[in-house]
Order: sequence, then C-alpha cells, then structure tokens
Amino acid sequence: MSPRLRTFFVDEPPAPGLRTLRGPEFEHLSRAVRLGVGDPLRLIDGAGGVGRARVTDLTREEALLTVEEAWREDRAPGSGRWLATALPKGRRARALVEKATELGATRFSFLSLHRASVTRPGAEKMAGLQAVAREALKQCGRTHLPAFDPSRTLADFLEADLPARRVLLAPDAGPSLARWAAAAPGRDVVLVAGPEGGLTGEEQAALAGRGFEGARLSGAVLRVETACLAALAVLEAAEP
Repeated sequence: MSPRLRTFFVDEPPAPGLRTLRGPEFEHLSRAVRLGVGDPLRLIDGAGGVGRARVTDLTREEALLTVEEAWREDRAPGSGRWLATALPKGRRARALVEKATELGATRFSFLSLHRASVTRPGAEKMAGLQAVAREALKQCGRTHLPAFDPSRTLADFLEADLPARRVLLAPDAGPSLARWAAAAPGRDVVLVAGPEGGLTGEEQAALAGRGFEGARLSGAVLRVETACLAALAVLEAAEP
C-alpha cells in the first residue's frame, strides 16, 4: 500500500470490518484533509499494526470506516536507531523530533549534560514532542512510533542496556561516520551527539568507558539538530 494514502492513528490494531473514527483524528479526516465517502486511507496503531480502509459514512462527530485489509509490519532486525542527545531549545527541539522520526529514529533519550541549554524537559514539553512524532509518522509512511525516555543523566543512560554498536559524533574523530556505518551495516545502533558547547572531558571518558567509538560527521561545529539529522541520514543510507 502506498504511503501517500492519508494516514490516521487508531488506539487498537486495525482488523478487517467496520471501524469508527472519532476525536482529533476524525477532525483531521473531515475538516483538514476533507476525505469523503469512498475515499481510501491508511490506519496505523504506532506499533506495527496497519490497515487499508475506506470511508463508508460521515456524520458531524464520527467517520465510519470499512477496513478492507489489515496486517502487521515488524521492524526489520538491526533497524533500531537510538538517538541520545542534548535537547535544543524551542522550535529546534520540535524540528529535531519531527525530522528524526522521518529518518527512522526508533528511540529518543534527552540527556542532562554539563553544557546543554535544556537539561530537564518537563512533562508538557515531552508530551508535545511525542505529538510531533505522531504527526511525522503519519506523513512519512513508517509504522512504528519512536520511544521517548524520561530525561536522564549521562550516568543513568550509560547504565541502560545499550546496543553493541555505539557511536559518539565527534568533529575531531578519525573515521568518518559513513565509513564507521559501512563496517557493520544492518545492526541496531545508539548514537550520541553532544551539545554545541561540546562534551566535557569527563563525559567523553564516561562514554569511551562504555564502548562508544568516535566518528566524524563534519569538521565544522554543527547545531545539535543538524548533526543528529545528518547522522541519521548517513545511517539510513548505509542500510543494506
């Protein structure tokens, strides 16, 4: 099914038969994109459940859909891309989450780092970023919502169960990220990007102690969101 079909979230996995769409998703269907009776659409639950449906009926408060086909799309082995980074301010944070979701980020950890501008995003901020990810998922044709970790210190992050492939973006590192990614494509990876002021020596040592390898993306000092998005694009291109 083409990802160009308009996509809408449902709370439960799609299944063949009749389905009712209410609330914000109905508002989007009826007032924003103005689908009508007979129009095709795509349903996702954010966890791999996908359905192809048509609008059967419309009222002022809900849409009746006929789900014609439903299936599950599991993530391919090795497709996990965990992004751990300092959170930029304001709209830059929203842009980072939106575009990183489109580029296949599967998990976000926003780290409290010594030189970070934002160290402890609140619950409202996190909820807003999750909403941004939902909308990005609907646009790009992917089927799995990325996970969002609570804000954590670097020490807490390093105690987590991390993938074997661990890379730290560093402008002065020897190998390029493209060469690093090509050496072992198709495996889960966790990517760390520091704040624009850079990581402290202590933070770099802690990452190195947990097996993070430095890789160079650019010799320039990039904004956080620029570095993260460029790195995700490199990793995407390296997939077999």
